[in-house]
Parts: sequence; C-alpha cells; structure tokens
Amino acid sequence: MKRIWFGAVCIFFAVGFWGMSMGQTFAQEQGEREGLRERKDVRDRLAGKDREEIRELINSLRIVKMTQALDLSEEQAIKVFTKMGQIEKEKKNLQKKMKESVQGLRGLIDSEASEEELKKSVENIKNLRTSIKDQDEALVKHLEGVLSVEQQAKCILFMEEFPKHIRKMIEHTQNTSPRFERREKLNPPPSEDIPPEEIEHE
Repeated sequence: MKRIWFGAVCIFFAVGFWGMSMGQTFAQEQGEREGLRERKDVRDRLAGKDREEIRELINSLRIVKMTQALDLSEEQAIKVFTKMGQIEKEKKNLQKKMKESVQGLRGLIDSEASEEELKKSVENIKNLRTSIKDQDEALVKHLEGVLSVEQQAKCILFMEEFPKHIRKMIEHTQNTSPRFERREKLNPPPSEDIPPEEIEHE
C-alpha cells in the first residue's frame, strides 16, 4: 500500500513539473510568435514607404509601445505625447539649421574665409547645439511633472531600448526583402575556397 501511495505521489509531482515546464515553454513560444508577427507587420508596412512615411509609422509604434511600457493613463498619454510632438518638431527645425550651418562652415573653410566669419559660424553652431539640449531638458522637466517616479524610470529604459528594437526590425526587413534576396543572388558571399579577386573576375 505504501509503495502504491509513494508511486502516486511521484506521478503527481512529475505531472506537476511537466505542466509547469509546458506552461513556460508555451509562454516562451507565444512571445516568440508575437515577436515574429510584429516584425512581419512592420516589414509589410515599411515596404514601399518613403522616409517620411516610415518616420510616421515608427512614431505610431512608439506611442503604442510607450503607452504599454509605462502603463500610461489616457490623461498622461495626451500630456506626454503632445509635448513630445512639440519638442520633436522644434528639434527637427534646429537640426535642419545645424546641418545647414555645418555645411556653411565647411564652405567657409574651403574658401579660406576670414577668422571673423569662421568665429561667427562657430558661435552659431554652438548656440544651435545649446538650443537642442534645452529642448531635451524641457521634455525631461515636463515628464517629471506628469509621470510617477516609477514611470520615469521605465521611460528612461524605454528610450534606451526602443531605438535598438526599431533598428533590429529595419535590419530584419532589409534582410528579408526581395531586393536584398536578389542582391544576394547577384552578389553571393565569397567562397572560403576561392579568393574574392577570382570571383570578381569570373
């Protein structure tokens, strides 16, 4: 009788551990499937889009992901993303001016401009850099007044990880696009047995 009872207990625990293992495996597979679906969705949506449309798609994805990651209320989401939109618009204008100023500085150097002209250009670029930094600090200050400390911590992590997440998605999209596959067929990777120079001249 004791042997039967002991055997039943062993079977009970074995089934329990098996169930836990299967549950963990299922959860992991579910997460992987969701990741694959998300990458496929992004790949399909990015196909044939120009840079501005891609930027809008990424911004939409960021809003969704950030809302989930920070568990934002509707009121918080409105305050956060409205301010972020304003800041990013201003930064975009400043960065455009920065690019133009750097190109102008390069032109001044190439044309051997006077020291006074160079000094004026350098000061302008410094001021633009300060303005961009001020915009970042204004956003941080705004978020401090809207988010809890825990949400601020999660926001820092999200801002660190989201660009990496997007880069991986874009790389995956490029690597699985028909254009990439055609390029791989036309330019296969060099064989280990044949020097690259010989492949190019075949």
